[in-house]
Amino acid sequence: AGAAMPRVSEPTSTVREVTEEQQKAVTPRVYSLIIGAGTEIVATIQNFTRHHRFVSGVIMSCVGEVESITMHINGETKQVANPRLITSASGIANCIGPQRLHVNMVNKNGEAFGGELVSATVCAGCCVDFAFLEIPHLGLSRPKMGASIDKTKFKYPLVISHPAIQWVDPARQHAAQVEANANPEGA
Repeated sequence: AGAAMPRVSEPTSTVREVTEEQQKAVTPRVYSLIIGAGTEIVATIQNFTRHHRFVSGVIMSCVGEVESITMHINGETKQVANPRLITSASGIANCIGPQRLHVNMVNKNGEAFGGELVSATVCAGCCVDFAFLEIPHLGLSRPKMGASIDKTKFKYPLVISHPAIQWVDPARQHAAQVEANANPEGA
């Protein structure tokens, strides 16, 4: 007689039904924003994130020509002369606090520089194109420059990949969503 086949147990996992509302609450979404000539960029992004009630999102891309530029460069606030072409951008976009937009720009001679954009206006005859990724379940925020992060306030153990970026706990996310719903225009 041959050896008996080992008994295989049935899987013990269970299938959990997820409602469409629950799925929407955690599904990342991509948004495109085109800002027209004469419009201030940073305020427009703030209005956009409040309107769409972003609790946490990232700026994935940006391209366009701007003027009347104010930036934080090497710890100083500077006015930048002449129109500049934004060649790339990244940052944090949410309805909780100020936007954090870091840009790389070139002038008409191709000289490049970058920093944190404080304000800028889209040049006449141009537009600025943005791509955002909203990540509802993540919760990013960045403290003001010079602020230290209190690691004792983190509810969950985590690895911080950058000292200036922290996770927002779910209660804070919920409070921000409630505030954004109550005040959709940020007034």
